Amino acid sequence: MIEYKQVKIPSTPEDWQLYCDMSGAGVAAAALTQAAKEAVDLIADAKLRDAQSVQARALRVINEAQHQHADVGAYDSEPHVEAQRVVIRAMKVIAGVEVDPGSL
Repeated sequence: MIEYKQVKIPSTPEDWQLYCDMSGAGVAAAALTQAAKEAVDLIADAKLRDAQSVQARALRVINEAQHQHADVGAYDSEPHVEAQRVVIRAMKVIAGVEVDPGSL
């Protein structure tokens, strides 16, 4: 895990729960981490009139990277949970908004 703008973000294939023994897992982890940073930036830059819309857009940013690296397990349920956790933490730490995990 790394910390970016006070938000903990998965950074390794193990953190993202990818297929660690497969070629490309490191590249996928780097892409997911970059997407997570972009999601955090999106939340940090948002005018939180509609928090639910912002969190959905932030999650989509990560999900797009997950889809691109599905071959190493990035689109499996575990990485989706990690992506949701990033958004939940960012909403709380940066925006001061508590997110119901069931709403994602």
